[in-house]
Amino acid sequence: MSFPLPSEFDRWVARLEKDVGFKLGPEFYILDERGEPQPESDALAWARWHDADRERCRVRWQTWRDASDREIGVSTVFMGIDHGFGRHAKPVLWETMVFIDDETADQRRYTSRQAAIRGHNELVRKHGGRVLEWTDQDC
Repeated sequence: MSFPLPSEFDRWVARLEKDVGFKLGPEFYILDERGEPQPESDALAWARWHDADRERCRVRWQTWRDASDREIGVSTVFMGIDHGFGRHAKPVLWETMVFIDDETADQRRYTSRQAAIRGHNELVRKHGGRVLEWTDQDC
């Protein structure tokens, strides 16, 4: 069996992606100095960026105890990988998860930081937490 050369392989993958209607591999993104996502084609560069400072990927993390003394946590992060896998007009790069006593209770994903902030607040309200004010830096 012969394998296609890199340029032939790229064309073959492009044809296959067109046929199936979505990207076959992950699409990586990093945040620029303004906090805007930028595509990163080099997986190693993405991994170095992501691992260098994980806090820059955190949008918000809140915890509290509810009336039943359960620990509730709501976490919103920039994932850096398109979890829409090319099936959406915009990459799905942010995620909010709710944990109740360390068990996943809810999860939502978003195509923008602003939508992630709104979604975070909705889930905090839904689970009885106090919505915190957001600064310009958060947006």
